[in-house]
Amino acid sequence: MGFISSKKVKTRKEHICFGCQNNIPKGETAIRNTQTDGGEIYSLYFCETCSQYCGKCRDCFDYESAGEGYIAECKREREED
Repeated sequence: MGFISSKKVKTRKEHICFGCQNNIPKGETAIRNTQTDGGEIYSLYFCETCSQYCGKCRDCFDYESAGEGYIAECKREREED
């Protein structure tokens, strides 16, 4: 998996946030990360809340096997500590 770019965008259609699995409505601001895996290029969208949370935490970016909803999981674990 390789990182290509990250950009703040205004969505043209609804997306699901990769970090928390909540809906990002059309016309909202989101962070679009473009990546490649096995020669395939794809984008992941993150809501403002998740992108701000990860900017403070940074652990999420170091978690190589992060799957859908991993930011929400990280937030729950930190609240329990």
